[in-house]
Order: sequence, then structure tokens, then C-alpha cells
Amino acid sequence: RSDMAVDIKSLRIGSHILVNGVGASVVQLNTISWGKKSACHVLVRGVSPDDGVVREVGCFVDDDAVEPIPITPELLKELGFEWRKDSSCWRRYHNYDGVRYDWGIYAYDCDGGTWCFSLYLPDFRIKPQFYGNDLHEIEGQLAYYGVELIPD
Repeated sequence: RSDMAVDIKSLRIGSHILVNGVGASVVQLNTISWGKKSACHVLVRGVSPDDGVVREVGCFVDDDAVEPIPITPELLKELGFEWRKDSSCWRRYHNYDGVRYDWGIYAYDCDGGTWCFSLYLPDFRIKPQFYGNDLHEIEGQLAYYGVELIPD
């Protein structure tokens, strides 16, 4: 899947993507019009491959250089999820003190590529299911509930 371009319309501020193979965060989305045409303009910030400094690393208009970050067990571990053998899923809690937490997320590999995420909020009433293959897809769905997997 890493050879697939991102549908620019699926991005939001804070989405994490690859730009020319470098991980980056979207900081600005605009629509640019010229004549009768218009396109999305994406400005991203990340670690520059040239000098390792965090700064603006790309500005693209419907560019195939913008790729998704596929969800994998390695990525989940990097994001702070832990594998739980007892429930056969990946779990992550935010501000967990052993009893309470701001939110919890369970992640299951549904079919070897599509992931299912369950969000657990402190009131235990909202447990939506999210499905996606790529990080920015899940980030966009979780943002609706005020949950950021990668705070910038």
C-alpha cells in the first residue's frame, strides 16, 4: 500500500503522512484556484532529510509524493500501544493511573490490512468502531472525539 497516493481530501490539519518517504504532519490545507481549475494545497512539517531539523518539508498540489502511513503492529508499538495477549488486541490509554484514563483505544487487525479501532471514553457510553488502513484515516475519525494519537 505504500505506493498509493493519499486522497488529499481525506487529510486534516495534524494528519501524519509520508512526503517523499519522510514522515510529516499537515500544518495547512488550502484550495488554490487558477482559471477554471482548482486544487488542494498541502503544507507539511517534519524532519528535513537534509539536516535533521524539524521545519516545513513540503508544499504540494495534488502531488503523488504524498503517501499514506500504513497501520502496522510496528507503528502501533511506536505510537504507545501495547499488545495484550489476554484480549488479542493492541491497547493504549491516555493519562492512565491504573484505574482512570482520559481515553483508551483497542486496535484489532480485521483482515490482514484493515484495522478496527474501538474508542473507550471515561463515561463508557461511547464506543464507536473505526476502520482504516492508514494512520491519517484513523486520526481523522478520532479527531471528531477530540483524541489525538500524536500530539504535536
